[in-house]
Amino acid sequence: MTRKIPQGPIRNKERTKLKLIAAVGKVLQTHGYTALGVNKIAAVAGLDKKLIYRYFGDVNTLIETYIREKDYYVSVSDDIIENELKQDKSYAKDIVENLLVNQFQEIFNSKELQQITLLEISGDKIMRNMVRLREELGRHIFKYADKLYAETGLDLRAKIAIDVAGIYYLILHSQTVGTTFCELNINSAKDRERIVRTLKQTLDLYYREAIKQKKAKKR
Repeated sequence: MTRKIPQGPIRNKERTKLKLIAAVGKVLQTHGYTALGVNKIAAVAGLDKKLIYRYFGDVNTLIETYIREKDYYVSVSDDIIENELKQDKSYAKDIVENLLVNQFQEIFNSKELQQITLLEISGDKIMRNMVRLREELGRHIFKYADKLYAETGLDLRAKIAIDVAGIYYLILHSQTVGTTFCELNINSAKDRERIVRTLKQTLDLYYREAIKQKKAKKR
């Protein structure tokens, strides 16, 4: 449900803040992350750059506010994950599968998320807190999954790290280089379906192998 903005000066302040936040997305989409600066954001918003300092303190806080709302993993709250884990019967397999598939689809379809990824690997300090928040999300999931994967020969953390990094790279490669990768063209819906199908298959194989090893240890 959309948050109701109060009347009067407070309403004007909130509208201005929302306009500045939206301008960050527009800059990312049309100019890329390297253009994220006070002057460009203010110009795109059609507002005085002093308002960025008045309402956010500095431009980095404004950019971080936008990323918190947009970043796929950061936007997934701990409460949602905790609730899903309580109802989960697959030692987080289904949750991880949904996260990976949604990550792939959302980043592929979002120029802004692609630019946020480039901002992160550029080493910009703005992303350090976002990375920490993502790791916190992963920590909850891995702790639960360890009930199955602990004391097996399977390393779920390494597998998911490869999956997440692979998703980022495939998408950025398709949008910048534009050539096939391992004879796959993820700009093609058919090849994107192959990626999604394989993500699900390999997670399922990992899950089944973990169960198999756990049962073998009990014999």
